Parts: sequence; C-alpha cells; structure tokens
Amino acid sequence: VGAGAGFPALPLKIIYPHLHVILIEVKRKKGMFLEALVDALGLCNVEIIDLDWRTFLRTTQFDIDLFVTRAALDDLEICRMFRQNCFYKKEMLVYWGTSDWQPHPKNEKYVKKVEDYKLGKRDRKLFFFKSS
Repeated sequence: VGAGAGFPALPLKIIYPHLHVILIEVKRKKGMFLEALVDALGLCNVEIIDLDWRTFLRTTQFDIDLFVTRAALDDLEICRMFRQNCFYKKEMLVYWGTSDWQPHPKNEKYVKKVEDYKLGKRDRKLFFFKSS
C-alpha cells in the first residue's frame, strides 16, 4: 500500500518469483516508474493498481494473503480494511514503524504481534494487524 519505489514488494518478488504481487500506488509518476522497473527486471505477475486506498477497499476483490505498508497512510485509514463490510476484513496487514510509533488507541485491538528489528543503527518495529 503506497508502493513508492517498490520496496519491499519487488525485492521479495525477485527472491520468490512465484509470488503474485499487487502494488497499490495512486501517484501516476511513481506508477510509471514502477511499470518501467518491472519491465526492466522482466518480472511477471506484478500488477500496479492506481487506486487510492478507500477506492481499492470498496471496488476490488483480489485474493490477498498479506498487505504491507510503510506509513503511506495513518493506521486509522489503513484499518478501514477491518470494517465489517470490507472484502479484506480477515487479511493481515504489516505496518513498518519507527521504534517509538504507536497505533491509534482505536486500532490497538487489531495489533496481534510486534517485532523489533534494526535498520543500520536505527531501531524499528513491524506491527502485525489482523481482525479477531
């Protein structure tokens, strides 16, 4: 969600070529970059969707195992996927955060696991969100 330059999706696709990857990137310039990168790398089964998050949630029904975002949107917006009428309400979302980032109190119930890691000298966290 908010694919930007394609990280981490495209490196994962290179390592695991069997994956079907859907990049959600609303900004056209970034989408064009991603299209060129996917073509240059010769990757197959990569889709670039130019919808904003709310429209994506309302209008698509992809078979998705895992959503990943690096703070492209705040967690209140991201957790719209857990609403009762959303097709994706039972899927997992991994949110990359800084070591001091905390979810909004309304979303704490969706945090199922937190993993600490280091990126260089910086402490970071992965927040795993899922509805009950």
